[in-house]
Amino acid sequence: MVFLLNLMNKEEFKKYWIDFHHFPVTFYALTYAYNPLTDLDACLSGDDIRYIKEPTPPPLPFRVQFDNWVTDFWQLEWLRFPQSLRQPEWRASLCVLALITMLSSWRIIRAWRAA
Repeated sequence: MVFLLNLMNKEEFKKYWIDFHHFPVTFYALTYAYNPLTDLDACLSGDDIRYIKEPTPPPLPFRVQFDNWVTDFWQLEWLRFPQSLRQPEWRASLCVLALITMLSSWRIIRAWRAA
C-alpha cells in the first residue's frame, strides 16, 4: 500500500482511489484518456491517421442460432453452477440438497408404482 501511494506521488498522479467494497480490492489510477474529437487537431497531420471502422458481422440465420442452442443444451451448458456455488463452502449444502431430492424422487416413484 505504501509502495503504491509512493509510486503515485513520484509519477505525479493526482486522481486515484482504492475500491475496498468489491472483491478483489482494486487500485484505480485515472489518466488522460484520448478523445478523437478534441485530440484530432493536436495530431501532426491528417495523412498519418487512418480510422478503420470494422463492419459489424451480419446476424446469424435462425437455423444456425437454433443449432447452437441445441448443442449447448445437449452439452449441459445450462446446468453449470454460478461461480459462487463452486466454492468449497457450498459443497456440503449442495450434496445434502441433491440427496434430499434423490430420496424424495425415489419415494414418489415407489408410491406411484404401488398404486
